Amino acid sequence: GHAAPHVAAAMACVADPDVSVRNAVVRLCAALGPLATSAVDVAAAHLRNPDTGVRRSATKAIHALAAHSGADTATAVAGQIVRCQSAAERRYLLLVVIDLKELAAPHGAILAA
Repeated sequence: GHAAPHVAAAMACVADPDVSVRNAVVRLCAALGPLATSAVDVAAAHLRNPDTGVRRSATKAIHALAAHSGADTATAVAGQIVRCQSAAERRYLLLVVIDLKELAAPHGAILAA
């Protein structure tokens, strides 16, 4: 609903240079529960960020989102795999998907490609 644009703006801060801001985003993902699901694509896109710290924070956000919105989270991560520009990006995303365990099963065709 009305919170979606604000949640997406907050989720974009997962790429902030300040790790304390990124950690606050991860806590927000858990605190908002299903309300945060509207911004899962924003978090998933940052799994491809060239900055290792940002990728790590995005991964933590993905895990927090998966705790309450697993199917949507797995779909968002799998959707990023087809956008990979390098083998390293793809490898990292596949590791994140593996962490999502059975939630990844519906996306087998994307993962096998």
